[in-house]
Formats: sequence, structure tokens, C-alpha cells
Amino acid sequence: MENGEHLTFEFEQRPTIKGFPELRWTGKRPYRSTQYYPAQLRETYGSEQNGWINKIFWGDNLQVMSHLLRDYRGQIDLVYIDPPFDSKADYTKSIRIRSQNATSDVPAYESKQYGDIWNNDGYMQFMYERLILIRELLSDVGTLYLHCDWHQSAHLRCILDELFGLMNCHNVITWKRSHAQGNAGQGSQHFGIVTDTIFVYSKTGFPIWNQQYTEYSEETIKRDYKYVDEKTGERYRLTPVDGPGGASKGNPYYEFLGVSGYWRYSKQTMQDLYDKGEIQLSSTGKSLSRRRYLKDAKGTPVTDLWDDLNRVSPTSSERLDYPTQKPECLLERIIKTSSNPGSIVFDCFMGSGTTQAVAMKLGRRFIGADINLGAIQTTTKRLLSIAAELKLARKPVTYDMIKPQLSMVAEESAPYLAAASAGVDAELSAEDRGEVIDFYKARGGGKCLRFFGM
Repeated sequence: MENGEHLTFEFEQRPTIKGFPELRWTGKRPYRSTQYYPAQLRETYGSEQNGWINKIFWGDNLQVMSHLLRDYRGQIDLVYIDPPFDSKADYTKSIRIRSQNATSDVPAYESKQYGDIWNNDGYMQFMYERLILIRELLSDVGTLYLHCDWHQSAHLRCILDELFGLMNCHNVITWKRSHAQGNAGQGSQHFGIVTDTIFVYSKTGFPIWNQQYTEYSEETIKRDYKYVDEKTGERYRLTPVDGPGGASKGNPYYEFLGVSGYWRYSKQTMQDLYDKGEIQLSSTGKSLSRRRYLKDAKGTPVTDLWDDLNRVSPTSSERLDYPTQKPECLLERIIKTSSNPGSIVFDCFMGSGTTQAVAMKLGRRFIGADINLGAIQTTTKRLLSIAAELKLARKPVTYDMIKPQLSMVAEESAPYLAAASAGVDAELSAEDRGEVIDFYKARGGGKCLRFFGM
């Protein structure tokens, strides 16, 4: 065995639980093992720092994850995926060659990834196998966020329960991606569809979890923080300091400012709070309260209804004209919640690279993968731009304050591939122009991999 080329990885099967529903489909096949797939490094920008360089893979994510198992099994803290929704739609891409317009049928090259038309059984097996590999890659504190919509959410929930366990489902998030909708016009027989679903599952039930908050609304501030400090002008609210349950709950009994009772704080802590101006005696002199200042408040804890994060608008500076692009604010919330600086973040349906872009900005290590060459090109350009901006602003680009680096692995460069994926003007020969058309007519996906790091 050389470089792990003949490694076989076996997967532990979760036991069947009596009375627990299990999703069945025609052709459901157990997925109990996989082989290691090698990858070839072709291009590198920068060098490893502390033994790490971020990576992007170009290829079938089933093979990519089989490759990753050797070095990263049980090492990834966060996986976010935005897989095909089975939306019964094809996504096309316009390209230009010597100012001649052509419309490329992207699914003709990578039908499984971007031709979102499936038979139901094929879709179930496709996701089943990939979710097993994701589970194997997750660390013991790792979390999976699976983004989907109404088309397959019920089936995916059943598969997730089977593979991760019902008790390891932490949330079913409803993301209201838009307030406007154009899918319920005159004559339609359904309500307008403006939401997606994000399933949140952990590997062990004990994930990294950093509670996130949203800013208080003006209404909340006026209602709850209605008092104003006469010296500082700061808004505050009053909260009780008495100890509910009295002695039975272990609350101390003493006198403070002439008021005796059971308190939730020790006498020393009460004195410290008073010295800071946070303990207030009521006008009647019979009760005490604590001042909670607005400036110290974290905000409202985020719930499972995310209606404050809008999709990428046509005029947004983030917009890359990638059909399934998600907003950075969505990934920022997810990455901040379920990873820490230095955590490895993985997205194997990378698309426009939003996960990788936000991970870079937040100082996380990342790995990305996509079978679509256009996704690789879009993400590469995006991350290079972000790295340059961060470097110019003298901001840390990585988890360890290291300089931005870029590493890529791909097939040997070909002009027609760059033109086909980037959708730009290109001075190509007649032979290469023909290759562009053939590229989009080809069946199947490339087996090579592409890495990208900083």
C-alpha cells in the first residue's frame, strides 16, 4: 500500500430500533464501506502554515469525501450543504466566445449536480450515501446543517433520523429567504413559497454551540428598557434580586440597604453590584432591584425562525449571478454558532463558495468541493479577491493570523475549459471553440480533484 491508495474505510451501522420508522425506496443499497481515491496536486499559491492549507476539490463529492477520510475522518467541526433540491428545474449558463453568444446546457456535463431533475429513488440513494460519509467526517463536537426546500424535506428528515439519530436533531430551521414571491400568480392553487428548511444534526448530541443574538427592535427597547440613567443617559431595565425558593434553594439570607430577605447573590456580590451603581432601592424602601443596562445586553436569542436574513438581491454587492447563491449573512450565523476559530468547515456542494468566503473572513479553516467547473472558477476568483481585500486592510485571513495563501489542484489547464466555465470573451482557435460545445455535451463528471487554500 502506497500513500493510502488501497485503503478501505468501513462504516459502523446504526442498529435498527423497534418501532422506529425507516424510509425505504426501490434500489436502496447499504453503504458500508468505500475506497480511498487519490488526488493530484497541480498548483499551489503560498505554503502551509502550522501544517495546514485550505483546500478546494474539483470532482464528484462522493470520491472527494472518500479521499478525505484518510486524513480528516472525525476532524471536521461543521458541515453545511446546499444539495440539489429536486426542484425539477435545469440551470443554464451563458457563455461568450469571440463575441458570439451561446447558451450552455450545464446539466449535460454534470447532470446529477446541476440538472435538478431526479427520479425519487435515485435522489434518495444519492443523498443517503453522501450523508453517511459526512457523518464519518464529522468530529465528536461536529454539526451538519442541511439546506433544502419542500420538495424533499420530508424524505431527507427520515434519512437524517436514520443516520444520525432522532435525538441528535437540534433544530429544524425555517429560513424566510424573501418577503416577496413570484410563484403564486393568478390561477395558482398554493400559497406563495418564501421559505427554505435547514436541518441541524450533530454527530454525538454534544456539538460546539455558540448562542447567537439579534439586535433588539426599537419597540423592544422602548418597552423593556424604559428607564434612563440620570447621570449617563444610558437606558436600563430593572430585574429582581430576591432569591426565589428561599432557603430551600440555597439562597442566602441577610439585610442590605435596610431590606432583609433571601437573595440570589451573596452579600459580597450584592455589595460589588451596588458599588457599580447596579443595585437600586425602591421608592418605598421595601424592595431591591438590579439595573440591567442596554449597552451590556446581547440582544434577543436567535430562534428557529430566521426571517431577518434576506437572500442575495439583484443589486447586492455580493451578487455573482450564480443561480443558487446564498447570502453571506446566512452562513455567518451558521459558522459562528457551530464552529470556533481554527475549526475545519466543509461544504461539498460548494456552488458559488459562500461557505468558504465566510469561513475565510471568520478565521476558520475550510475544505470545499464541487463537480461543477463553473463553481470552482467562481469560488477561486471570489476567495482571491477576499484574501486581497483582507491583506490590504491588514486583517487576519486565517485562524492563526497567517498570510493569505492559495493552493489549487486540477487537470492540466485548457483554454476552452476556462472559457466554458468563466463565461467570458476568449480568443480561441476553431478547435477550442468546438471543445467548448463538446464540453457541455459530454456525459459524466471529471474524476480529477482541485484544491484551494490560503
